[in-house]
Amino acid sequence: MRVKTAGPSRRPANAPDDDTVQYFRTILEQISDPQGPIQEEGEVRQVFVDNVFDEVAGREIKLSVDSECSRCIEALLPFASLAHLRQFMSGLSGDTSRVFKSPCGSHVLEKALSRCGELLSDDENEEAHDVPSLHDTLLSMSEVVYEELYDFMRNRAASPSVRAFLCALAGVESPGMGKLTREKIAELRVW
Repeated sequence: MRVKTAGPSRRPANAPDDDTVQYFRTILEQISDPQGPIQEEGEVRQVFVDNVFDEVAGREIKLSVDSECSRCIEALLPFASLAHLRQFMSGLSGDTSRVFKSPCGSHVLEKALSRCGELLSDDENEEAHDVPSLHDTLLSMSEVVYEELYDFMRNRAASPSVRAFLCALAGVESPGMGKLTREKIAELRVW
């Protein structure tokens, strides 16, 4: 009698392994759980968020462009501290073009940029010697955006992320996914 074994994963070769994907599925369930650790205040939430960002460290791009892991990261970013965000954005800047052009990575980038807008003023007051500041990371990413702007604007995934990126650089809130009204456009004008 032959025992049927699970076949090889159908995930791309450069995708996270199955154990990593399962870890992030579990984390996403815990984030979504009304009784989960992310709903707690104080130390419980902080330890939970610290642990997940420790798992992400060094694999920011690989996880952000993955269709399953990216959802977890997106859900976790609103809880990221300045230190987490610095590390995460620094990791994403390793291959800025890939992140912008990825359907999943671009959504993660938009969420991260939104969080950058909230924490950017705090970044000027805090020094970290091992990780570049958010300001420095955004400036290095802006060089890539400048060089590849034409390609980004023609890319369905990159275009909204470029808009969010430019809004973050300008210090204005990125418009939501809703339709822009004349009033919203007038509010966003800086000239």
